[in-house]
Amino acid sequence: MNAEIHELVTDLKAAARIGRADTLNLALDAVAQWDRLAANQNMDASFIQQAILPLGTALSSPLVKRSWLRELADAPLAALRAISAVALSNLYLTDEPSVSTDLQSLSKDERADVRLSLVAALRQAPGDHDARLLRLAQAWHTASSPRTRATALQLLANATFEAALPVLIAAHTEDNREVRRALVDTLLEMAAAGNGQAIIQLLSDWAKEPSPNVWIITKTLSGSWVMIHLEEARAILNTLSADRANAKRIARVNQAWERHQQS
Repeated sequence: MNAEIHELVTDLKAAARIGRADTLNLALDAVAQWDRLAANQNMDASFIQQAILPLGTALSSPLVKRSWLRELADAPLAALRAISAVALSNLYLTDEPSVSTDLQSLSKDERADVRLSLVAALRQAPGDHDARLLRLAQAWHTASSPRTRATALQLLANATFEAALPVLIAAHTEDNREVRRALVDTLLEMAAAGNGQAIIQLLSDWAKEPSPNVWIITKTLSGSWVMIHLEEARAILNTLSADRANAKRIARVNQAWERHQQS
């Protein structure tokens, strides 16, 4: 943590220990005026780890009122909304289930970096919170907002395959690109965590459907995890090859496999 961030975090922690809105607002003004945040530019994953998570965690005090955090979640500055997402996530994980409504609102934020901050805070918090994350995923995967549905999938990576399966199945017919991308990323994470055989079977089942979601299947099969499941993966591609329209996507998978074999 660099000196600037450390000073901002220290001041925010001190304000949180007091808990008064005027003191919190004063400390937050300094955060909002920081050059890295004031321009409201996109925040990458590294910056979220280095700055947003520590700043949000600094507000995780029982003296900081939830109503104040909710106001912060509506701030024009994306970084302040992201900081609120972290603080509210920590509150949810310390046994405040009613905060899930606030988290769902943040899960459909227009800025991807705010949503990434939310997911990072939920997934990286110390302790065993898998059951709580699964409950959020189960509640959100049918939401009207595709951003919320995508966020739900991002919370599944640490769940058991059996627990995650209903949400995975519900998402595999999605047309929304953001949700499909989140599904692929989750499947890749779960495959890397030792669920490769179960995912191969799932993709095989999906490939046999009358109108398979070829994008999801081929993107997932393009990962390096497939190299120990090549025979089954080739069978899936063979099933998809019955439709000539899939030829280009199948060719890209084979090219990915060649790259993995050479690396």
